Amino acid sequence: MALLTTGSLLTDQLIKALGNTLIHSLWQGILLAIAGGLIIVFTKRSSAALRYNLLIGAMLLFTCGIIVTFITQLQPLHTNTAIYQSGKAAVNLPVVNDAPSPTINHVTEQQSATGVLTGFLNKNCNTIVLIWFLIICIKGVKLAVGGYEVYHLKHSKVYSVSAYWDNRLAHLSAQLKIKQAVQLLESGIAKVPMVIGHLKPVILIPVGFINALSSEEVEAILVHELAHIRRRDYLVNLLQSFMEKTAATILP
Repeated sequence: MALLTTGSLLTDQLIKALGNTLIHSLWQGILLAIAGGLIIVFTKRSSAALRYNLLIGAMLLFTCGIIVTFITQLQPLHTNTAIYQSGKAAVNLPVVNDAPSPTINHVTEQQSATGVLTGFLNKNCNTIVLIWFLIICIKGVKLAVGGYEVYHLKHSKVYSVSAYWDNRLAHLSAQLKIKQAVQLLESGIAKVPMVIGHLKPVILIPVGFINALSSEEVEAILVHELAHIRRRDYLVNLLQSFMEKTAATILP
């Protein structure tokens, strides 16, 4: 009986922590949007690399803020407790003071709008978390479908390029100080050049691009795609997608 009670308390605490984290993610997301706007406004004359790094830093701070908020909300509240003994198990239960308090009654009668909102959110915490979980499931399915499409794109109807372009790609990668081994493939599915993967990146170009364009134009395309690899854009996009489908799900 005690174990069931303890499990129920832990479940309620987890649900409440998730609900509070989702609510806090609203104002944290607003701060992120304001910070992003300020970065864009005040870095107009700065380099694109600086602006990009600052925006990535703001997103990472938002991510850390969500994690810290959840951990903080997950900590047990420090309240006066009594120990309920059941055999060898002990369960913490709050001490209830039956004596009426004029101060508490006065505050209850004059609840502010913030207090009413907080009470509503606490009362409907389970519903909020359930809706969030359902949205996560739906978006998770979409993310899985997208992952399968990327896998299909990387392994279906792909063709090797000539040794000349393999060597040129290796030379350009060395110039950009890219340590990963980058593979160049022609794709019968891809409509535009793109990069897939982070640990083992692959550059896909539509079939016929190499023959239809001049060597200088092809190299410009390769340098552009290699710049994505150097900035780790694929990894950043994964992080952004993860944040949109988890902590920031309820944000527009």
